[in-house]
Amino acid sequence: MRTYKYLVLAAILVSKGAIAQGLFTLGGKSYSEKDLSPAQQQQFFELRNQAYEQEKAFVDHAVLEMHLDEESKKQQKSRDEIEKKLFDVKEPSERQMKAWYEENK
Repeated sequence: MRTYKYLVLAAILVSKGAIAQGLFTLGGKSYSEKDLSPAQQQQFFELRNQAYEQEKAFVDHAVLEMHLDEESKKQQKSRDEIEKKLFDVKEPSERQMKAWYEENK
């Protein structure tokens, strides 16, 4: 599990480091996000948010893949068996759904 934490931390540090150095240099002057117009700042925010979401999805998928491989080796079972065991979700009965609904109104 420690490996996964380092993978996530590395991805965060790399993305933050690139932004901290400035966006670009023009005429020998370094420009940051603060130098952009409000409309450009909004666009940059949206791009950065989209990149973050893609990065997060990638890391989540990589962690899951590594975990499934690790569990497969540890339990000496096939990857399919591990996936079926972890992701086998039984549909709740009508009674269970009504009880949950009443508890969470």
